[in-house]
Amino acid sequence: MALSLLAASCGGDSEELAELKDQVAALEEKLEEATTTAPATTVAPTTSATTTSTTSAPPTTTTTTTTQAPATTTTTTTTTTTTQAPTTTAAPTTTQAPATTTTTTTITPQTVKEYLQEIGLNVPKMDPEHYYLFHESVTDDFIRHHAEFFDHMIGLLGGYDRFVHIFYDLDDPNEASIRTLNELGVMNRAGGPITSTDQINELRGCLNGFVAFNNWDGKNNWRICTEMNPLTDYDGVFGVARRESIGPVAFQYELFGHWAHEYFHHYQGAHAFNRSLAMPGDCCGLTDPTNTPAWWVEGAAIVFPILFLEDVFDDLTFSQENGVVVEQVEHSTGSRWVDKYPEAKASVMGVPWEGEISECTGVGPDDEYRDTGYATGGCSFHWSMMNAYIAYLTSYQTLLVGLSEDMWELGFDGSFEKHVGMTVDEFYDSYNAFMAEGDPDDPPPPGFFPTEPLSELVDFWAIRSG
Repeated sequence: MALSLLAASCGGDSEELAELKDQVAALEEKLEEATTTAPATTVAPTTSATTTSTTSAPPTTTTTTTTQAPATTTTTTTTTTTTQAPTTTAAPTTTQAPATTTTTTTITPQTVKEYLQEIGLNVPKMDPEHYYLFHESVTDDFIRHHAEFFDHMIGLLGGYDRFVHIFYDLDDPNEASIRTLNELGVMNRAGGPITSTDQINELRGCLNGFVAFNNWDGKNNWRICTEMNPLTDYDGVFGVARRESIGPVAFQYELFGHWAHEYFHHYQGAHAFNRSLAMPGDCCGLTDPTNTPAWWVEGAAIVFPILFLEDVFDDLTFSQENGVVVEQVEHSTGSRWVDKYPEAKASVMGVPWEGEISECTGVGPDDEYRDTGYATGGCSFHWSMMNAYIAYLTSYQTLLVGLSEDMWELGFDGSFEKHVGMTVDEFYDSYNAFMAEGDPDDPPPPGFFPTEPLSELVDFWAIRSG
């Protein structure tokens, strides 16, 4: 240290030197105090409330210059470089875990229902994906009336995709139809492509379903009616024998009613998406069944064609070309369904109808399945009346649209309770009590059967399912 060296260089015992030594000692003591207290002047040491990169004030740098006596002038210059908590860098480089762009995106796989909804399978449209296939011997008039009738149905009910209607003939190679069926992915019973008319005949039925190219992921389901030409089919329900029995004109209206019945099933199924419109015990290969009873699936599909044919009857070119009015063919159009009313009342009341007492004394759970409903002593003849009763209690909009609208989400039981205001079991009791009132010959109450055309009763295009 500079003071120590100075003291050592001044020898002698003079009074002056002694006095100077005392002064030097005093100065050393003061200097020591100054250098031991000052260094901790770490002004605003970590004053960073935000804890990010705060540069602590470095140790105080002390520079001391001492001038020798006699003037004994001590000058202490203290230069302190203090990095005061980074002014203005409020929240200094607040690299708030710089939103550490660790964006973890969890992609939820699309469900089957979401896929079907995305492609609009449940949305009515005027230009649906339909395939109508006819073999070469089918007449032009037959094709023309079929096309016009479906145009009317699509206009009122709506067009729903993935529907195939094929008419084939066992004596025809049906090559064009087979080509289209293979393009759509219809497979034969062995799981391969269709190669012959016999393989088409093995798939005969209406309404059936098929899975395109056997891709069973739930996203490739179609519905198909595979029918022989009714003008050459001798064995079918809608065949030559029936045509000869009731005449070609009445027979054509039965065909119209049949087509409307089956297409209405396609409409019903479209709003169930990937769920099976069935009861848990139904056949076959069901997917999450909606618990929908046969009396509604079939009953509503009986009511729709009756009301639809009455609505469009006069607009059909077949009616105009043949000079037919509905009263002439009311048995073929189903217009005589009103005759089921007294028969239904008589069966519930346990009294004879046309000389016989019915084994059916009331509707219930047995009507939820076709095998028991259609069985001897079953109550299937009540099914159209049960649906008319629902419409009487609510509306035809509820019967034909509302129940389907919530079918996928709530199942039949939940949708029924929401729209009809009672449980299915309560409905059975209500219907049976209603039919047991009065006398079988009593007319139905006003409003039980509709008097307005279907197009005024129901807006099918307003449906919002799923």
